[in-house]
Amino acid sequence: MKAGVAAMVAAAEAAATSGTAGNIVLALVADEEHASIGTEAVLEFLAARLPDACLAGEPTWLDLVIAHRGYAVVEVAFTGQARTPRRPRSASTPCRTWDG
Repeated sequence: MKAGVAAMVAAAEAAATSGTAGNIVLALVADEEHASIGTEAVLEFLAARLPDACLAGEPTWLDLVIAHRGYAVVEVAFTGQARTPRRPRSASTPCRTWDG
């Protein structure tokens, strides 16, 4: 993702120096795949000054996309005992039997 961030910084700088109409906001947020606290903080900071458009630096195989895939939160519970890779035979696991 470092290359994507570098490309977004370069694009934002080029847009700002070329006289693009409107404000440019480069929001590099954390926690986008869990609780979206980074995005929530940016939205709170921007308040009523939301941008007219948004570009997301996610892989799209060079296709333009106009939607968000969204995300789901699923709570699961496992039974068994924890095991460490150093001693794999030290406990049982509900996911797989360790033959090895």
